Amino acid sequence: MRTRVKQTIQGVGGLAIGALILWWMFQGTSWAGLKRSFAEIRWGWLVLAALFVGVSFWGRVKRWSYVVRAVEPAATFRSMFSSTQIGFLANFTLPARIGELVRAVVLSRLTALGVARSFALVALDRVNDLIGLIVVMAVALLAFRPAENIEIPGELFRSDSPILVPASAYQTGALGAAAFLLAVIAVFVLLFVSKNLVLRVSDGAFAFAGRRLSFFPAGARACRKLGGWTHHLLQQFAEGFEVFRSVSEMAKSVAYNLVTWACFVAMLQCMLFGFGIEAPWYTVFVMQAALAIAISVPGTPGFVGQFQVPLVAGLKLVQPDVSYDDALALAILTHAINAGLVIAVGLGCLQLEGLHLLQLSDEGAQKKRALDASEETASALDEGAEPVTREAP
Repeated sequence: MRTRVKQTIQGVGGLAIGALILWWMFQGTSWAGLKRSFAEIRWGWLVLAALFVGVSFWGRVKRWSYVVRAVEPAATFRSMFSSTQIGFLANFTLPARIGELVRAVVLSRLTALGVARSFALVALDRVNDLIGLIVVMAVALLAFRPAENIEIPGELFRSDSPILVPASAYQTGALGAAAFLLAVIAVFVLLFVSKNLVLRVSDGAFAFAGRRLSFFPAGARACRKLGGWTHHLLQQFAEGFEVFRSVSEMAKSVAYNLVTWACFVAMLQCMLFGFGIEAPWYTVFVMQAALAIAISVPGTPGFVGQFQVPLVAGLKLVQPDVSYDDALALAILTHAINAGLVIAVGLGCLQLEGLHLLQLSDEGAQKKRALDASEETASALDEGAEPVTREAP
């Protein structure tokens, strides 16, 4: 009951925020211009865009299958597909991105895997997903290199004058971000080659920093906490590499991951064609990178507003001459196609497996709390502290 009340509060709050964002986006919008944008759509391109969304559903499951079947060879494509799509349905209809928890619970019900191992396999899939995001972000950062100052249209912020971003500032930031992405890839490679070396270096660096901050207890504690979080994150990445039975299977999983992200980019390109918008080839990479970052954090149910803002901003950033009405109409229909297919397929999978979404969300939240409590207890015992206890939910 406590979980349901919390979800209701989060849902109502999220919807209020989403409504506020949409109100802000539609302020001053020309309804006649928006109607014209919809009237001039080339619907064939939107059908193709929807097909790419459908192919991305298949690609996600194919890439995950190499992780799941390395642990449970008997897992069927249907069980993994239903788990994934019901999880997406939860993300689009319930607050707090609880879909990952729901996905793990469904997988544990449809296979011989336990809940704890299912949670781990879902987490490993998110790690794999990060590789595709890094590629998209790298292309966006390196391909979009403005020679002149960037003019961000004031209409995005309800301002009468555009906001100028110096080209030099963008280029410096892009180079810094590209260097960071290359460093992340280098860490991936080192984790695959020598996990223990990377963990020793990371733990040693945070231990050294903690000693240097001994005069500042709060800072030292924060450093130790960050070091523990980094160790756990690196361990997750390493486990993601180790679970594969061979290098060829890992390569296939990464390949399907890139195919999935290519579908996202192709879908956006079809949307641009559908609205007759001419833009540089890298525009869709900038839009996709902005969208992926925006929806990666818990937000509004259905990603209302949270989905439209990065698409409009990304398009107008690269191609400021595109009318705001066209950009907004494109964002609205892109969200509608994604949400419509996710909800339709997710509901079909629920019906097929005889499951109930709210029950799955409650069970997922309870199982996650139980696992977190057991991990905290184990950590406390390792450090010689008193075990952490919690009241039963």
